[in-house]
Amino acid sequence: MLLHAQLRDNSQGLIKLACGDFRATPNAQSPLRQPSTSPMAGRIDSRGAPGMVVLDMASRDALAKARMHGIGIVGTVNTCTGTGALG
Repeated sequence: MLLHAQLRDNSQGLIKLACGDFRATPNAQSPLRQPSTSPMAGRIDSRGAPGMVVLDMASRDALAKARMHGIGIVGTVNTCTGTGALG
């Protein structure tokens, strides 16, 4: 994601590493998958973890759900940073 952004002159690129924007908040805990009422949907409370780390976790969960049910969606909350450039 960082290189993808950097190659497109996006501010979500490698500069995030140089500026220290990729750190978790001081009181961050491990991301927590929250129970879902649907087998095709999920939610992850990042509990202060960096957005890019949680995005990877959410993407893997969504792909697993899609493989099993034909569609999958997983949302994230409480990240301490953005997810970077998407696309």
